[in-house]
Amino acid sequence: MTYVKQVWTPNVTPVDAAHMGHIEDGIALVESEALAVGIPTPVVNGQWIKGVGGAAVWTPIADTDVPSLNDFQRLGGGAGKVITDANTATPNGWYGMNPGGANAPPGSDYIALFSLTVNGPGNVRQIAYAYNNDTVWMRRRQDSTTWTAWKQNLRPVIAAIDGNGGVITGFGVSCTHPSTGIYQVTFAVPFNYPVPAVTPAGSSIVACGQVVSGTQISVILTTPSVLIDGGFALHVYDGG
Repeated sequence: MTYVKQVWTPNVTPVDAAHMGHIEDGIALVESEALAVGIPTPVVNGQWIKGVGGAAVWTPIADTDVPSLNDFQRLGGGAGKVITDANTATPNGWYGMNPGGANAPPGSDYIALFSLTVNGPGNVRQIAYAYNNDTVWMRRRQDSTTWTAWKQNLRPVIAAIDGNGGVITGFGVSCTHPSTGIYQVTFAVPFNYPVPAVTPAGSSIVACGQVVSGTQISVILTTPSVLIDGGFALHVYDGG
C-alpha cells in the first residue's frame, strides 16, 4: 500500500471523518512498514540496529561501525585510541597503552605509541614513548611479516639516593649501601651503554661510578669525607 498525500485547500477541504481517517491510515502504514523490516523489540538502550545473518538485531556500537570517529581519535582529534596489543596499531596515528599490554616494549609502563605506514600498509614503523620517564623505543614491520624486536633509543635514569641507600626519587632503579662510601645501584632494565655521572648531594664533585654489569654500577664516594655517606644524585643515560 502506498500513501497518497491529501491536498488541503483552505476553507474548502472539509475536516471530516474521511479526511481524518486518511491521516490515521498514513500513521498506521508507517508503523506497519517499520515492523515489516524487522525492527526488534524491546528497544535496547545504548545499542543500534545492525543486519546480522539477514536479520535486524540490536548490537553494541563498535569502532568499526563508525570508522570516521575511530580515525578522528587516532589522528589527534581526541585522546589517543587505547589498545591492548601493539601489533594492532598499524593504521597511521596515535595510540595509548596501559601496563601489561601485549607486544609492548619490554619493561614499559604507560606508553604513547605512534604508528606510521611507509610505502604501503604492510610496512609499519612504530615509536613508543614512556609516560613516567623519557624512554623511547622503536621497531618496524616489513611486508606484513614479523615485527622486529623493540630497540630502546633513549633511557635516562635520574634518581636521588639518601645516605642509607634509599631511593628518594626515581623510577626503574633500586640501591643498597653495603659499606661506608659504597652504594650498589641496580636498574630494572639492562642498559646498553651505561655511562654514569654521579654527583654527591650538595656538591659539584663527581664521584666514581664503576660498571659491574648491564644492570648494576657501584658508586664510590671518597671525598670530601663529610659526604661519604651523605647520599648522591644519579644521572645515567643509555645510548641505545
